[in-house]
Order: sequence, then structure tokens, then C-alpha cells
Amino acid sequence: MKSTEEKHWTKVKQVVDGDPKSVLYEDKKDSPTLEEAREFIGGYIELVHTKAGAQLIIDEEGGFKPDLEVNAIASFLYGGTIVGNAIILIGDAKWT
Repeated sequence: MKSTEEKHWTKVKQVVDGDPKSVLYEDKKDSPTLEEAREFIGGYIELVHTKAGAQLIIDEEGGFKPDLEVNAIASFLYGGTIVGNAIILIGDAKWT
């Protein structure tokens, strides 16, 4: 059985700047399901929007989990502190 990271690496094929905590989806056919997003994030998810028009799927309770590290890529895109894994949705991959 593949680990969570391996499954997402195979499906996404695009890790942002070599950081496995941030994955990027551009195509609707590859966009994660709700279950896949929850599994990768590791808990309840929250969908937030960036000023550039991208969507970020992040851990809704991340701020209450002191063991999660700051996600520099997601934080930069959002313009605030994001911790833990993040899924970046652009183009046709955005959730409606």
C-alpha cells in the first residue's frame, strides 16, 4: 500500500519548489477529492483564497497544533501564516 505522500506525488506530479508540504493542481481531472484533501492535510480542511486568485486547502485547526511547522510557500501565497500541508488549486483545478 502506498503512503499518503506517495499517492499524492503520483497523482499531482508537481510539488512546489521541492517542498512536499505544498502540492499544486492545475487540471480539473487531477483535482483532489474531499477525502484526498483531508488525508493529505491531516484533518479538517479549510478553503481560502489568495490575492492572486488561487485557492489553498489548509488545515482548519492548524493554528491549534503546535507540532505543525510553518508552510513558507502557502504563507507567502496567502499573505499570512499557514502551518502544515497545503494544496494549491489554480486554473481548472479550483473547487466550485
